[in-house]
Amino acid sequence: SETLLIVSHDGYFEEMNKIVEKIKFCQVKQIFAPYSPHLFPNSFPGVSPNDCKEKVDPTEKRCEGTPDQYGNHRSPKIVSLKHHWWWMMNTVWDGLKETSRHSGHILFIEEDHFVYPNAYRNLQLLIELKPRKCPQCYAANLAPFDVKSRGEGWESLVAERMGNVGYSFNRTVWKMIHRKAREFCSFDEYNWDITMWATVYPSFGGPVYSLRGPRTSA
Repeated sequence: SETLLIVSHDGYFEEMNKIVEKIKFCQVKQIFAPYSPHLFPNSFPGVSPNDCKEKVDPTEKRCEGTPDQYGNHRSPKIVSLKHHWWWMMNTVWDGLKETSRHSGHILFIEEDHFVYPNAYRNLQLLIELKPRKCPQCYAANLAPFDVKSRGEGWESLVAERMGNVGYSFNRTVWKMIHRKAREFCSFDEYNWDITMWATVYPSFGGPVYSLRGPRTSA
């Protein structure tokens, strides 16, 4: 097969593992986040016994915690989403022998995203057209930035803000992202995409456009 599917797990779940092992239509590789709260249920990065919960007062409850910008104390199940995303990106781009020398685009989709049958070929076409039709675009997307949109349906391509559903970019863009590792990891926000818009994309020096088709493929 010409495609390698990498499944990144935030913990080990036997039922999920069985599903992945049944995939036969392409090459498959599984990776597992080593510092998942699922693997450390009673200590950091999971829940420590004296951790404050939600928006309680540490002094009143005699617990440990520093609230975020929204007043919430650390919730491992939520913040691990951002941690997992960053670990996954570093592992896929720089840690795997299969992809560490790959300079082209890599497509990222999440577990709750549905990919249409034509998605792979559509993505190949977008990547081929991007240098000519939108040289200023940093990525190719399978879906609109507005997750509620199904696309316009007209016969032309669309350049818009980079979305977080079915997005793909190449190693050049990854290097630009990685240069802002400190800012990404220290920014007080648990959503990786919001963190990207706040700390990484502004360093690109202009609008961060992505090229997509007029109909959604994811």
